[in-house]
Amino acid sequence: MSGLVSIVGAGPGDPGLLTLRAADRLRRCDCVVYDHLASPRLLSLTPAGCEQVYAGKEAGNHALPQEALNALLAQKAKEGKRVVRLKGGDPYVFGRGGEEALYLKGAGVPFEVVPGVTSAVAGLCCAGIPITHRGLATSFHVYTAASRTGEDPVDWAAAARQEGTLVFLMGLSRLENTCRKLLENGLSPDTPAAVVSRATTPLQRTVRAPLGKLAAAVRAAELPPPAITVVGQVASLGGVLDCFEERPLFGRTVVTTRQKSHGFDLSAALEEAGARVERLDAIRIRPCPGEDLQQAFARLGEYSYLIFTSQNAVRIFLEELRRSGRDLRALAGPCLCAVGPATAAALAREGLTADLTPPRHTSAGLWEVLGDRLGPGDRVLYPRAKAVRGKLGELLPTRCPTDQVVLYETVEEARDLGGALATLRGGEADYLTFTSPSAVESTLRALGPDPAACLAGTKIVSIGPVTSGCLRAHGLEPALESGRCTAEEMARLIVEDGRT
Repeated sequence: MSGLVSIVGAGPGDPGLLTLRAADRLRRCDCVVYDHLASPRLLSLTPAGCEQVYAGKEAGNHALPQEALNALLAQKAKEGKRVVRLKGGDPYVFGRGGEEALYLKGAGVPFEVVPGVTSAVAGLCCAGIPITHRGLATSFHVYTAASRTGEDPVDWAAAARQEGTLVFLMGLSRLENTCRKLLENGLSPDTPAAVVSRATTPLQRTVRAPLGKLAAAVRAAELPPPAITVVGQVASLGGVLDCFEERPLFGRTVVTTRQKSHGFDLSAALEEAGARVERLDAIRIRPCPGEDLQQAFARLGEYSYLIFTSQNAVRIFLEELRRSGRDLRALAGPCLCAVGPATAAALAREGLTADLTPPRHTSAGLWEVLGDRLGPGDRVLYPRAKAVRGKLGELLPTRCPTDQVVLYETVEEARDLGGALATLRGGEADYLTFTSPSAVESTLRALGPDPAACLAGTKIVSIGPVTSGCLRAHGLEPALESGRCTAEEMARLIVEDGRT
């Protein structure tokens, strides 16, 4: 039985501009064939075991000829696979999607086309240029400056007569020709114009100049491809309406070492503020509950206090509780203690309210509140990480019977998700975030023998005093430290610092 080929538009560059239908097809596909304009982060949406085939086409470098690519799509579908052909922008806007669809139709292979957001519109939008605007342009005309035959693909006389906005895609290398032809065919050298490079991404750069000076200005700025050229009165609005490049962290690079959690997404918050974010999963959480946890479950009614010092402890404890056949009613007796607001929020997401959260969001701060409350008649359950006992684990048994059960272990494993280590080693990162001592240890080890040299020009951001202490032990001083010991506070500090 033949599978289905979904010819999917990946959008203009920002993975957040992917459509819901496109995301659905990626999550359910068996094979994805993608080009170089599709964000690599979109591949993370595919299921485990999905076959990934790169078929990018750049000037003078085609990873896979079009004829072979067409045949590959048909072959994978005939194997019964659900195939996604992931193309930058919209498949039918200078993307050869129509050619691929015609081939599949002729081969008797079922297919569908999932439209994508085209850079011709979205790229200008992110540069503050509306492609139409009342009184300035009531139409727009999109051209490709690339030609398969090598001939000039544009009727320049007709283009210069248009009263609307002119947009040229894939034409950075031919920009001087574009400007010259438009001028030769009657457009004024004073016509507003702009070139937007790497539109909709944190690497976006825009050069604005009158048509007669545009090519020289772009050449001086050394803009990299891909780029969009826009000519027309609407280009005059770019400096006024630009909000994308005015975000507080635009042009800044942040490396995050936060292990993926079920709470606040630090990377996403920084990207929303305009930062280019490189992700480094510095640690991996591996559940390892033992028989002592089951024994603790059996005597939950005997505990006066149940202490959580991390979001992972909350998540894994409750997962194991449900796996044992119990539900939240089993936690009606003990006072629920959370080390800080992030841990309290993890409880809240599960429908539980933290009864006690200390003003100082550390294990030491928790002891300051608990120490005078505990007596010989109390009993404490403290589920924790395997290697983490700390002062809290030492002090609790001095006041009352305490059961410390191991829930998980932290595996130091620096997994680079797209160039974070190269960014750090090259001195390109403006900020580096750490949310735990284990993330510090793992990252510094991954950086090599002289991590301090790599981080000389990078501002280090710490989630709190314990992590800061680990950094100082390695001779590194954090530039910013969260007073609330939360990722939300880290994001706020970085944004405020970026405004200065």
